[in-house]
Amino acid sequence: MTISKMVSFLLADITVQAINKEDLKKLVNAVGDASGTVKRKSVIQRNFTLEKIATGVPSGLAFGRNMLIVLKSGNFNGPDFLIEASEHLKDLTLHNK
Repeated sequence: MTISKMVSFLLADITVQAINKEDLKKLVNAVGDASGTVKRKSVIQRNFTLEKIATGVPSGLAFGRNMLIVLKSGNFNGPDFLIEASEHLKDLTLHNK
C-alpha cells in the first residue's frame, strides 16, 4: 500500500471515529481518497444529492446516518472551498419527523 493510501485510510478512520463519538449531523470531507472510505466505514448507505455547491461537488443527505454531507475528491475548486462548503451546510437543516 502506498503512503498516500495509508494517510487517506488513517484520515478516514479518524473522521469516522469523530462522526460516531460526536453523532455529527453535518460533515465536509475534502480528502480525496478518504471520502469514499468515510462513506463506507460510517455506514452511509447512499446519499441523495441536494444541491451543486461547486464544480463536481454536490451537497447531500446521507441515508443510514441522517447527516448532511459534502464529500469532495480530487484536487479542484478554489482556496475558499472549505469555507464555502461549511457555510452552505450551515444554511441547511435536518428535519426529523
